[in-house]
Amino acid sequence: MGAVDTIRGWFENLDSRFRGNDGRTSSGISVEAEYGLDPLATPTLEPSAPVPEPHVSGVGGQVSGPDTRHLAPSTSVVGAPGTPIFYGFVRDLGEYNPKLEGRGAFRIYEQMRRSDADVAAALAACKLPIRAADWQVIPGAGSNDPGYRRAVEVADFVRENLFGRLESPTLSGGWATQTFESVIENALLALDFGCAAHEDLWHVDAGAVRLRRLSARLPLTFYRFHVEPDGETLIALEQWGYRGDDFVNVRVPADKLTLFVVNREGANFYGRSLLRPAYQHWYVKAQLYRIDAISCERNGMGIPWIEQGPNASPADVKSAREWATKLSIHENLGLALPPGWQLHLEGVRGAVRDPAASIRHHSEMIARSVLAMFMSLGTSETGSRALGNVMTDFFYLSLEATARLIAETLSQTSIRRLVDFNFSDEWRVTSGKHKADLPHATNHLPLPYPRLVCSNIAVLNPLETLSVLKDVAAASVDILQPDDDTENYFRKKLGLPVKAARGGRTRYAPIQERVLISPSKEVARN
Repeated sequence: MGAVDTIRGWFENLDSRFRGNDGRTSSGISVEAEYGLDPLATPTLEPSAPVPEPHVSGVGGQVSGPDTRHLAPSTSVVGAPGTPIFYGFVRDLGEYNPKLEGRGAFRIYEQMRRSDADVAAALAACKLPIRAADWQVIPGAGSNDPGYRRAVEVADFVRENLFGRLESPTLSGGWATQTFESVIENALLALDFGCAAHEDLWHVDAGAVRLRRLSARLPLTFYRFHVEPDGETLIALEQWGYRGDDFVNVRVPADKLTLFVVNREGANFYGRSLLRPAYQHWYVKAQLYRIDAISCERNGMGIPWIEQGPNASPADVKSAREWATKLSIHENLGLALPPGWQLHLEGVRGAVRDPAASIRHHSEMIARSVLAMFMSLGTSETGSRALGNVMTDFFYLSLEATARLIAETLSQTSIRRLVDFNFSDEWRVTSGKHKADLPHATNHLPLPYPRLVCSNIAVLNPLETLSVLKDVAAASVDILQPDDDTENYFRKKLGLPVKAARGGRTRYAPIQERVLISPSKEVARN
């Protein structure tokens, strides 16, 4: 028996003292789970009742339930979301690093985005195109639908509130205005931390209920998520944070809250930050920077060593050691030595590992973690314009998904509440009367909730687009007809003044070209 087999036998003997025959303790939980080492382990519990055998149909042995064609649908909750939430504290079973679980990860993400240029650039690449995009509120019904006029009325009201009337009265009698761009900027904090939120603050103005502010609630203040018995429906968000100079503990009810969550799995309201995959590379790169700084300081001056004079006492030897270890580069660096002593600076001999290549690798991995690989094309010997275009196209797809998540979340929360308060059966935007009392009420039509949409995320090169349009026109295909709206669009993109509206578009005669046939004859050709 070799040494390896002997050691393995020791561990198996020791392990059998703690485990039963099935590898678990008497409590039914694995030793790793009992000591907090295996978050994926689950208790070995017997079912509370016998589990019936599934019905197997005769088509391919498919497992199916009873015939539900004549049964009413069940409204009860049967399954489980799989996310442990103990008294509002959310556990992420898949997270193996305890430092990056829940709200404890916020401090690390805060340090990453504030201290590292690559992390800051990656986040800016994911945020700035969305912030600079066009955000619009579109009606909740098509132009051919019977309730289109009402849908336009609702959409105009929401558009006016979001894009121009997010304002709150102040104690001094003025108005504090909030821009919609700041709302998007706060929602994009979900990329940094995995989640972000704002609270709807309302104001009744001339019989209409409107949003006066979408007030940011920073992720650093999130404490507990209180849920209903189903384990996944949010009741309230509990915060610990400052309100001015007061440190308060409050619960924001879910019907006043808009919560943005990215990479959400199950009922994990913390989500997963875009910085989570980059943490390892950020951590290693930070250590490499520290090693490089120490190397530059020590190797730039050299390693000092002192040649002691004759009859050096033990105290002299100790002092010399302290001098040599404490010497560092400084503009006033100097050292006085006794007679017969000498100071030497030893340079580096042999090859020294340059950390620049490793630092560059981890910087590229940070950019790759957010699909911004094109940011690294100019830092290496490889890469081409065509490859950069492919990377950019894929990156913009991810930005469109993020923008759609924000738009749909706002449409289903703040915008929907705004419409319900003003256009439901209990409220009417034009007066304080019940809608049933109005002669033009259309109770038979569903309430057309408008939608927030985001467009023009990708950077459009107007010169390239004009070149494509020129080729399309030269091909004589009836795809795109010139009109004033199209022309004004490109005028805006090029920074030119917009053409004034008039009755119709001026049509010009085709250009006449003269082709020289001979010195004495010319032929006009269309």
